[in-house]
Amino acid sequence: LEFRRVLFRSDHGAPCPEGVPGRVLLTALHSFAMPIIRYEIGDVATWGPPCDTGITWPVIRSIQGRTRDVYRAPDGSERLIGVMSTAFTPRPDILDHQVVTFDDALLVIAATARPLDEATIDGITGDLQQIFGVTLPVRFLLTEHPDWQGSWKRREFYTLPGRCPPAPQFDDIQRRLTAAYATA
Repeated sequence: LEFRRVLFRSDHGAPCPEGVPGRVLLTALHSFAMPIIRYEIGDVATWGPPCDTGITWPVIRSIQGRTRDVYRAPDGSERLIGVMSTAFTPRPDILDHQVVTFDDALLVIAATARPLDEATIDGITGDLQQIFGVTLPVRFLLTEHPDWQGSWKRREFYTLPGRCPPAPQFDDIQRRLTAAYATA
């Protein structure tokens, strides 16, 4: 008997065909406390063909990202932002990062080993504009020891309404993020 199920559903609740990304829902009927039925875990994934072992459960082919990681561009369009590490991983001078989106710019808050050269800044700018699908300017706020508020569930990007401050300060941005996401 199958006591667990993995479902892939569209935004409208319809089953997603193989190869089409959808929200992941889990059902676990064999639970000591109570059954978990169609629990949405917050992932967007694509399912693939069943494995050749004879087990007929869905196979996750790829995970596209989290449902909370949808970027709403100034023009109103939406884009699921997956892992942004491709913009930062090949750059060893970036020790840690976070991106804050504003109506008029993307702000990179980065812990760095040393000042970034122009080629690194241009590379990150191009990568982020491609990932977010916008041509907004990318600004940088470099810091040696960022305080990420001690959260192990820190997100790679956040959105703050309004315009990016002309000279952003780390403490001010963190204060605004804490206020904006205190209930999130």
